[in-house]
Amino acid sequence: MATTVEELSLDEQISKSQAIVVARAESVQSAREVTDRGRPIVTTVRFSTLQALKGGMPGSFELRFLGGKIDDLEMKVDGMPQFTAGAGYLLFVSGESGRACPLVGWAGGGWPVEQGMVAIPGRFAADLGLEAGDGQDFASVPLQAAEQAIRARVVEP
Repeated sequence: MATTVEELSLDEQISKSQAIVVARAESVQSAREVTDRGRPIVTTVRFSTLQALKGGMPGSFELRFLGGKIDDLEMKVDGMPQFTAGAGYLLFVSGESGRACPLVGWAGGGWPVEQGMVAIPGRFAADLGLEAGDGQDFASVPLQAAEQAIRARVVEP
């Protein structure tokens, strides 16, 4: 499926997010879902919240994404983030229900976290006051530095 995703500035991504959390993907499961438009594959990811940077998510929560793989049957949606059980992520969660992707910025709203480092889109590195190589798609930066920079930009109502 072809997808067009609006490229947001970091401030827009933060302001459009209901919650921003560091979380661990506990499980990833795909299944067929019966809808009035057919039987698409939907992937449900169960996360556990490790740290809230904006808003709040329960200690354990689920997000549903259009697409996924069941045995040999796969439904791919361009721009949809992919998750691995046991891995960590910095998530920009939308408050809008019924979306194909519950993250603000789609794949750009789920940043992988590993060993205290987070892979952020390169275009956001300078916005966060962090260094990235010229023209890099992603920059690996310390998670703590990214958390502090995001918290400094959060405007709570």
